[in-house]
Amino acid sequence: MTSNNTLFKEWQECRKSIARFDEIIVNIRKYGFTLITILLSADGFLYAKVGNPQKIEMFGIYFALMVLIVGLFRVDRYHEVFLRGAVHRACILEDKILEDKKDMGLSTMISLYSERLKTATWGVGLYILFCAANYSLIIGTILSPKKYNSLHNSLIGNIKYIIVVTILALIVIGHIFFYHRRMKRNEKKLMKEISTLDELKSIRKGL
Repeated sequence: MTSNNTLFKEWQECRKSIARFDEIIVNIRKYGFTLITILLSADGFLYAKVGNPQKIEMFGIYFALMVLIVGLFRVDRYHEVFLRGAVHRACILEDKILEDKKDMGLSTMISLYSERLKTATWGVGLYILFCAANYSLIIGTILSPKKYNSLHNSLIGNIKYIIVVTILALIVIGHIFFYHRRMKRNEKKLMKEISTLDELKSIRKGL
């Protein structure tokens, strides 16, 4: 009973940590996404109002928004690591506390649903969508200046800027995608190492 009480107290601390990290991530996405949406809307209104803004100004705003998106994504992933670590530890504790191993604890159930519904992937998808929206906004503005008579002429006259913004968009989206994939691989590798360490500890206790 003493051992179970200790494990239960640690499990409670894990749940508190999970709630804290989850709240941080929700706030990052809530306020960050709201800020990005406001800035995108303001940029679209500014471009429409000015009619033919300078390309260097458009690129500066475009670049700043891409940096903001990447910054929010990295902070989001940073806390996601801590959240997943707390969830993984809670799942291990639940497995030790529950007498009937066929039962499934709260953390294990939530983790299973999260994996099946790909919630982490959907979160990454939102950042990619914001990158795509930012790219679409500047491309739409570049291709519709009033001084060009046709879309073809506009495309030819702005081809260098289009190539630059396209390359930047691909770099940012690629960074978000591959960083997420790398984090998932590292997480699986770490979980295997932890499982191996737990098995070694059990073997040593049995000797």
